Amino acid sequence: MTRDLNKDITNITYNHLNLPTRVHFGASSSSSKDIYYTYDATGTKIEKKVQNGGYYQDITLYAGNMIYSGNTHPSDGYMNLQFFNTPEGYVEPKNPENLGEGYNYIYQYKDHLGNVRLSYSDNNNDGVITASSEIVEENNYYPFGLEHKGYNNVVNGEENNYQTFQGQEISKELGYNILEFRFRHYDPSIGRFFTVDPLTEQYTDWGPYVFSGNRVIDARELEGLEPHSVHKTLNGAATNFGQQYNGRSIINGVEYSSRFYSSTRNGVTTYSYVEPLEGSGYGVGIPDPSTIPEGGTNAGDIHSHGDDEVETIEGETDADNVPSDQDIQSTIEGGLPSFVVTPSGTVQRVDPNTGEVSVVSTDVPSDPKSPKRTNSINPSLEPYVPSRPKVTPVNITPRGITPVRIDTPNIDELLNGGGTIKQ
Repeated sequence: MTRDLNKDITNITYNHLNLPTRVHFGASSSSSKDIYYTYDATGTKIEKKVQNGGYYQDITLYAGNMIYSGNTHPSDGYMNLQFFNTPEGYVEPKNPENLGEGYNYIYQYKDHLGNVRLSYSDNNNDGVITASSEIVEENNYYPFGLEHKGYNNVVNGEENNYQTFQGQEISKELGYNILEFRFRHYDPSIGRFFTVDPLTEQYTDWGPYVFSGNRVIDARELEGLEPHSVHKTLNGAATNFGQQYNGRSIINGVEYSSRFYSSTRNGVTTYSYVEPLEGSGYGVGIPDPSTIPEGGTNAGDIHSHGDDEVETIEGETDADNVPSDQDIQSTIEGGLPSFVVTPSGTVQRVDPNTGEVSVVSTDVPSDPKSPKRTNSINPSLEPYVPSRPKVTPVNITPRGITPVRIDTPNIDELLNGGGTIKQ
């Protein structure tokens, strides 16, 4: 996108990484309403400058997890520490112009997608949060990230725009109102990114501008690259991998693999998997542990077996539909659970302590030519979405309620004390 006249954006300039470097507002190319971005060589944002009326209204510097802000107005030029994040939330100075006055420790409650829903601080250190004075901010969102209005007001202190929907910064300056993911800018009002997905060649069945693969309930956006599924159990994450990738594994006759990791927020642990690797019909490597996002813990791995070739390996018949001896041995050596998705339509788990194999799901696409096929879910290049159970309508007849009628057509008379009600 190069312009959005709804927001008076008349031109957006991008660098070689498809990241915006200048967002210009106003019909005149010489008008001084702009947002400028500076990045390092890897595309990490290190500076944002907002110009409005001949001088920079605000400058933000990003130094790791330290955020500094200020302006260059001739009468007030300064750069002060605004906040730095912690595993539980963030810390902000009580007085940015005098750090000696101390800091406020803000704690955050996040939902399963990492959306910051509530920020609070125990200002008097009594171990109890007083809603009227210690809840800093409340946030509620529509599925694609647009913030609810009308009751999402800052309760106490300063509004924090650096950590909002899925933990991302929102830029509200000059009416921009855009979420700044690392690799792309995103407009929550339309649920679309500004630029093409850097991984679009790997996801040819999706539109290049879609958010989180249009999966906004069970997945989160991985910094503008691809959806990032979140599950309550490791078995659930493995089943989701099978539903997403076993169909294309069967059709393409190649194996796919991924690595699981766990994350704990507010005492709740969830499981996800990194971007899968595509191999061949004869094997695939497992993504390196370094691909796990910051804060995640390695929780095991998974791979598919392609289509059903009904082959024999090391004297084992129908080897595609069971974990191989090598799969079992590497699981025991690694000390973490591993999973195999088979062309027969099963997700099988290998116990790292005993090497025992158990089936955790048969709700994944299967190869129609497999003699051990467990379901009738045909493979497709589109991710398989399990159907929801049908709900049978039930007629409910109220009991113990006596019908009443108003014996007057004049409702105003009734409200003023007149009229009658008869049973």
